[in-house]
Amino acid sequence: MEKDLMEYLIRGKDYALKKMLISEFVAILCWLIICLWLLNFGLVGFLDLVFIAVALVYTLGINLWYINHYFFYRIEIYSDRFFVRTNPFNAKCYYFNEVTSAKIKCKKRCNKKREKTKTFSFFRFRDSEGKRRKVYFNDEYCINEIRLLVDRISK
Repeated sequence: MEKDLMEYLIRGKDYALKKMLISEFVAILCWLIICLWLLNFGLVGFLDLVFIAVALVYTLGINLWYINHYFFYRIEIYSDRFFVRTNPFNAKCYYFNEVTSAKIKCKKRCNKKREKTKTFSFFRFRDSEGKRRKVYFNDEYCINEIRLLVDRISK
């Protein structure tokens, strides 16, 4: 039996390293400022605790998202199926005939002047069981592969 070879591979490691390192640097800088503040002024009151909690949640949330994206994000495209994993717990292989619909959805973030500042792209599909799945992807890096995947599913 001939082994089916992977045609396309999209990994978070290919483009998320710079963002992960920048987020780590910002987190270290933020915690350095907080530690220096606590050493100089001490713990003054409730607002200081709220400030520390917000900084902790923000830095952990951003860093965990980038670390997760760097280590676990993977889309493999084969001739008759594709494999998707966006975190360590949701890896699954789908055959093209199991997917009922697929499309690329873009959301635009605008500033107060309604000028486009950033676009988020998602590969959305519904499997034969009716479950919806939404996968974020970097459209600057892999838009052609995702379009090819949507075309193969649509056939």
